[in-house]
Amino acid sequence: MLSLGPGKTARLLRSYAALGEDFRKSREDRKELRRRAEVLVLALDRLWQSLKTQNPSSTYDEALAVLVQEARAQDSFSQDRFAAALQQMEVALERLPAF
Repeated sequence: MLSLGPGKTARLLRSYAALGEDFRKSREDRKELRRRAEVLVLALDRLWQSLKTQNPSSTYDEALAVLVQEARAQDSFSQDRFAAALQQMEVALERLPAF
């Protein structure tokens, strides 16, 4: 299993959380976009699990819950809601101390 240090993990997490505009502006088919969202949520969750014991954030947890809910929405997936939750996650990450 690949082990990343906290600094690399935080950088990856921040770069993935910064994909909000990609979702907001995308012209992809909604089903394909929702599938991308599902995969992204899994990555965000896995990375966050490795960091949150050192720096818990209820704001991040709330944004992740919205992302999970939106990715599971099937036909009612909203790329704007998903992008907004990614933006909320980005703000939560900015408030965390440096790793």
